[in-house]
Amino acid sequence: MATLALLIGLDLLPAVCPAKGCPPLIGNVHVMFDQDHATATCRESAGGEADRQLTEAGSPW
Repeated sequence: MATLALLIGLDLLPAVCPAKGCPPLIGNVHVMFDQDHATATCRESAGGEADRQLTEAGSPW
């Protein structure tokens, strides 16, 4: 029997774009790669929030 992977949705938008709108730069970090994707550097800077949400969801992360 196959084991199903656990899929957990994360909402990093509040960590990445804390203001009402999302500025093109926060400090010296480009925020968005395109209309729908944050840059890798921006996602890395929100790593603590991803860890918090995964732990809260019960992930073995």
